[in-house]
Amino acid sequence: VTGAEYVYTITEDPIPGYTTHISDPGGSGDKTIKITNISQETISVEVMKDWIGPGTKGAKINLLNEGVEIDEIEINDVDNTYGFADLYKYNQSTGDEFVYIVTEDALPGYATNITGNQDDGFLVVNYNSALVDIPVKVDLTCDKATSVDVNLLADGVVIDTATVNEGNGWMYTFNCLPKYDPKTGEEIVYTVEINGASGDCDIEITGDLENGFKIVVKAKDTAIISDGGLPKTGDVSYLIGASVMIAGAGVLVVTRKR
Repeated sequence: VTGAEYVYTITEDPIPGYTTHISDPGGSGDKTIKITNISQETISVEVMKDWIGPGTKGAKINLLNEGVEIDEIEINDVDNTYGFADLYKYNQSTGDEFVYIVTEDALPGYATNITGNQDDGFLVVNYNSALVDIPVKVDLTCDKATSVDVNLLADGVVIDTATVNEGNGWMYTFNCLPKYDPKTGEEIVYTVEINGASGDCDIEITGDLENGFKIVVKAKDTAIISDGGLPKTGDVSYLIGASVMIAGAGVLVVTRKR
C-alpha cells in the first residue's frame, strides 16, 4: 500500500456505426466525464441536371459543406442525374448535422437556377440565354404614307411595335430578343406585320430570323388573267369570226319576221 491517489479512467466498447468521444474534465471543480456517441450515418446528395433550350458540355457542379467546397462533378451529358455519395450526415467532432448545398460554375450564354435540398435532391436548370437582333426594312413603292407601324410577333403574339419612317431610313431593328422560350426551350418563331399601309396596295413580306425581314408595299397586280379567262392576243381572228356569226344570225331572224 503506497497511499497514492488513484487515477480512474473510463472507456467504451466500440459501437458499430458510431464515433465515441470521451471528455477529459481536467483541472478542479466538476469532474464529470461526458461520453458522446456520434452517428456515422452517411447520405447521398442527388443532382438532376436539366436544360431549357440546347445544352452544352463542360458544366461543373460543386458540392459545398457548411459553405466549403468539398467535391465537384463535370457534366458532359446534356440531361442526367448525378450524385455525391458517402457523405457524413453529422459532424464527427460536434455531432451537428451537416448542411450540404450545390453551386454551378458560370456557363457563358446560360442562366442558372438551382432548387431543392440535400434530402430531396437538387435540380440545376440552365436556360439558354442566347439573344438575337431582328432588322426590318420597309419599301413603299405604292403608298404615300409618311410612316407605318411594324409589329413584331413571337409565336403569333404581338410583343413589340416600331414606327418606321423617312427619319430612320425606313428601317428598324428589334434588339436583344430571346432566341429560346424560357419555359419550353423551343426556338421562338418571330414574324412581322405592318399597320397603316393603304388598302389600295399589296403587302409582300420576305425574310426570316437569321437574315431579317423586308416589307414591300407595292401596287396591286390587276393584269393577271387565268388560263380559263379571255383569249390571248394571238386569237383575234377567233373574235372576228365569232362576231360575224352573231351578226349573220341577227339578220336571219329579222328576215323570218317579214
